[in-house]
Amino acid sequence: MTPRAPAPLPLETLRDTYRDGLLADCVPFWLRHGLDREHGGVLTCVDRDGSVYDSDKSVWFQGRFGWLLGTLCTDVEPHPAVRGGVFRLVVPLAAADLAARDGPAEPLVAWDELGAGEGQLVALSEGGEAAQPFRPEEKPVDAYLAALLDHVNCPGGSA
Repeated sequence: MTPRAPAPLPLETLRDTYRDGLLADCVPFWLRHGLDREHGGVLTCVDRDGSVYDSDKSVWFQGRFGWLLGTLCTDVEPHPAVRGGVFRLVVPLAAADLAARDGPAEPLVAWDELGAGEGQLVALSEGGEAAQPFRPEEKPVDAYLAALLDHVNCPGGSA
């Protein structure tokens, strides 16, 4: 006798299962345990119980988390935990421009949930997926502030 595949689940059941898992379990866990509230950014080495076992932060993960938040606000629904940021104008700086904290680049609109102040050095993640909470009609955001920086070491000096 040939085994039969189980009957497929209705799309609504699958949608609800994945949405509930994401919004009620996964996102709240990372917002509760993964945010580095002292230094900014998202911690990447968090155990299942929420304990941090390494303070390293992957740059890729910062962008991916920004993409996740942008996708939640764009394609799913604004989760209450991702509300409350502000729009900031940021100027991308090349290493040579860091000492003056100004450069020739055109300012970007960035979504800031970290509370950057005027003149604050920040790390940002660019890209449509990482920073586009209102699409497809508008694109008011160019980037997501991933971290607040106190100091940057660069060749020829620091800022």
